[in-house]
Amino acid sequence: MQVWCPFKKCSNNRDGDCTAEELEMRVCIMIIDILHIVEFMSLNILHTKRDDMTIDKFNDYFQLLVKEEQELLDKKGQEYSGKENRFRNFQDLGKELDMDQMKILWIYFSKHLDSIRSYLRGEYRGSEPIRGRIQDARNYLALLGGMIEEEEENQPVVT
Repeated sequence: MQVWCPFKKCSNNRDGDCTAEELEMRVCIMIIDILHIVEFMSLNILHTKRDDMTIDKFNDYFQLLVKEEQELLDKKGQEYSGKENRFRNFQDLGKELDMDQMKILWIYFSKHLDSIRSYLRGEYRGSEPIRGRIQDARNYLALLGGMIEEEEENQPVVT
């Protein structure tokens, strides 16, 4: 029985026609070839060495991160707090909810920790890259440090 063949020439050199057995054999060979290609590609991917994070490379990354965080802090700080009081939005919301400004900050900070935790579990489906969440979390920690610094400066001096 002759069947249509997608290969240009079968063993009998007929264009477009070959036996079912010939077609089956050609398809099997094609599948084996595809499997070899997939295996080769996956081995290449698995064995491709990625660049290690050297100390210099990490220091460059860290400096870029700090620069981006400072820009982000300045931009969002003016947007949320104006130009005079860096903690105004936390203080205003704290007064409204009868909560300490640090607790308000903690609520915002926790949202970013939740995203980072979700990323570590492989469940992150965030609207921004995880790097942005890490930068936001680091900025919230800096803000918390500033609040603590301000609080300690305003403590009465015991003599």
